[in-house]
Parts: sequence; structure tokens; C-alpha cells
Amino acid sequence: MQLQNWFHLDPYLRIHIIDVLGKASSFDIAVQVFNHFIKISVKKDAGMYNALLHAFCKAGKLEAVDDLFRDMKQSIRPNHLSYNILMHSYVKAGHELTKVVSVFKEMYLRGVKASVASYNILIAACATGKQAWEARVFFSNMKKQDLEPNVITYSSLINVYVASGDVGNCAAALDVLREMVKAEVMPNVTTFSCLLHGYGQEGRIEEAMKIFQTMKDLGIEPSAITFNILMTMYSKSGHHALAQSCFHEMIESGLEPTYVSFLSLMYCFKSVGAYKEVTPFILFACACH
Repeated sequence: MQLQNWFHLDPYLRIHIIDVLGKASSFDIAVQVFNHFIKISVKKDAGMYNALLHAFCKAGKLEAVDDLFRDMKQSIRPNHLSYNILMHSYVKAGHELTKVVSVFKEMYLRGVKASVASYNILIAACATGKQAWEARVFFSNMKKQDLEPNVITYSSLINVYVASGDVGNCAAALDVLREMVKAEVMPNVTTFSCLLHGYGQEGRIEEAMKIFQTMKDLGIEPSAITFNILMTMYSKSGHHALAQSCFHEMIESGLEPTYVSFLSLMYCFKSVGAYKEVTPFILFACACH
């Protein structure tokens, strides 16, 4: 591949080129350009490796991530971003926590300082195995390293408690929210959606409605996922009027209903035998899709 000389001058330009090619899913060209840049570089650049690692990770190409990371270690020292991408790729692929922790340990042993994002990935990894205790340990260790938890940290921890499905974990998740507010970290729509999902699983409708109202009082706009969580909760508990109201509020807020939205409504109407009432929603679904 022949490239203009000005391509060779700016390392930041090289990183952006690989990043853009990755986002365009032009992986073959990205690899060719990457190999050319590596060949002509006087000094190996972690940024170029990270750009290609990130592209492979985002596309779910786990084998390519592993191969490139091994190649990187033979050439240069990976930085915390490199390790974070590798850990995230394992979480995304649904690997067990031990696999993610092994990468974190390697990072530590090689003297690479973990970042807030590193711990966020570790905590998120705990959701797959429903390992709430381990998530809390990572959270504590993070603060011992003088790393300040952010909204992603707290939201991920709440999600782990909810994912564990144990009785009483909604209370633990709510405690995390209180701890978050005390630390002056503003919750976002993901934080509240995770919490609502937990209360929905336990069938605690009234408390979920209060949490939803608190969310709106704080000026946080619900997402389609938030409304779907509420509609599923209302449908399973037989509150079909609330499910309909939630659906209309979703439409009025400018959000487009998803497959889950309509599925929740269908379940709700079917469970109470309201077959005539479901017709307008079926027609609306056909018009949307």
C-alpha cells in the first residue's frame, strides 16, 4: 500500500486514521494501514495499537483483540488503556470474572497503574456471575487507591446488586444510590433504569413509581429502556392501565417504542382478556415498523 509522505509525519493523524477505519468496519484496510505505520515508525506507538484494539473490541472480534495484544506485548509496553480494552472485550464476550481479573493482575504486576475505568470494568464484570460481594470489594479497593468513583462506577455497582436477584438486594442498590448522592455524583438515566429494574423484579410497584418520579424531579429524561422496564413491570403485575399510560407517556416524550414495548403491552392485554383494546396498539406497531 502506497501512502503519501505527510501520512508519516503526525502520530496523532495515524491514530485517527486507524480509528476512523475501525468505526467504518473497514478492518482489512485498517490492518494494512496499521502494519504500514508500524513498519515505518522509528518508535512504536501504543496509541495506534489501542486504536486497532478498540476497533476489534467494538466489533466483537475477540480473537483479533487477543492476537493483537500479544503482538503488542512483544513490541512495546501496553498502557492502562490497552489493558482496559482487553478486559472490556472479555466482559463483552461474557467471560467469567476470573478471566477479567487475570488481565487486571497482569496489569498490576507489570507496574501499570489502574484507572477509574479499569475498576469500572471489573465491577461490570461481576454482573455476569451475580457476584455482588466481589463488586463491593473492587469498589472498596478502588477508593483505597485514591480513585474517585464516577457515575459509571455507581451505576455498575447498582446493576450488579440487581443482577444477583437475591432478596433484599434492592435495598443494597438503593444504599448505593444514597452513597452516590452523598459523594455528590449525579445519577443518570442508566442509574435509575438499573434501580427500577431491580424493584420491578421484586414486584415492588409503588416504590418503583416513587423512584421514577424522583428521577423526573431531578430533570433526568427517561429513555426507551426506562419505559420498557416500567411497562414490563406493570404488565407482569396486572396493572394494564398503568402500562398503557406509560406507553402513551413514552410516545409523548418523543421516543419510539421498541419490540419490548409492544411485547409488554401484548402480554398485559392478553393476561386480562382485553383483546379489543389491543387492536389500536397492533395497528400503531405496524405503522411504526
